[in-house]
Amino acid sequence: VCDRGWEGLCRYFQEWRSAADTVLEVEGPVASGDWRLVSHFLAMPEDSIDGVLMYGGRLLFKLDELTFVEAFRLFPTIYVTASVNKIVFRRPIYVGDIVSVSTGVTYVGSTSVEVGFVVETFGFRGRRRVADGYFTFVNMAGGRPSEVGAPPRGDEAALRRKEESVREARQLRALKPLEGDVPWLLQLFTDSR
Repeated sequence: VCDRGWEGLCRYFQEWRSAADTVLEVEGPVASGDWRLVSHFLAMPEDSIDGVLMYGGRLLFKLDELTFVEAFRLFPTIYVTASVNKIVFRRPIYVGDIVSVSTGVTYVGSTSVEVGFVVETFGFRGRRRVADGYFTFVNMAGGRPSEVGAPPRGDEAALRRKEESVREARQLRALKPLEGDVPWLLQLFTDSR
């Protein structure tokens, strides 16, 4: 439904959306185990900024909890969220939509577990896939990364994601200031006084 005077712009975006739908229907996460529907919830006005669309940060908060539950259910231990990998927000979630989240373990390493998720909504706009991605959790029993205690598993894509995150962590570690060096931002602040 377009407001009066906005019909042309509205039509343009409807055509663009139709063309984008074919691109958005790409494959999402593939779990090496079973996928489970772990939750349904109703997108409420308090989940939104404007009372119309669900805030992405609220969705991420819920997804972090739900994917943690999946990791814990399979391999009970103390986990911390190490990374949020390749989240694709495909479509908006409207207040009043019923949101369903399915999860599945996609990779198990020596100290980490990667859990994929798929988010779908259904309501007045029909059933839509709205988001998918991965969370990686690290076993921190004992206060440091520890063995998960499960046999490693994962497909080629999961192994590539793991290698990418290890490479990125090494690059970030290399940026750490040397002992005694003053971080540049602190130096800039002190020099400006």
